[in-house]
Amino acid sequence: MPDIPQPTDSDPPSPCRHVCRLEGEVCLGCGRRLDEIAAWSIASVAARHAILRAAGERRAAFGDEAAGLPARPGAAVAQRKKG
Repeated sequence: MPDIPQPTDSDPPSPCRHVCRLEGEVCLGCGRRLDEIAAWSIASVAARHAILRAAGERRAAFGDEAAGLPARPGAAVAQRKKG
């Protein structure tokens, strides 16, 4: 059994927003795929950062409203700047 990594200052917190709503294999609350959610507790710090980047891109693509969440402050401004 692999050692569970201990949190450090550079260890990112879980992106779980306690709004677990799946669209296929992706949680609309945090943007992670099911395999990423399952791997989070044993993932290295580097892998967690990679998961966060990918999840953030997915969440940006479908937006907070898709998960039934209020829009994040500044989200509309960020979307307008993108294009």
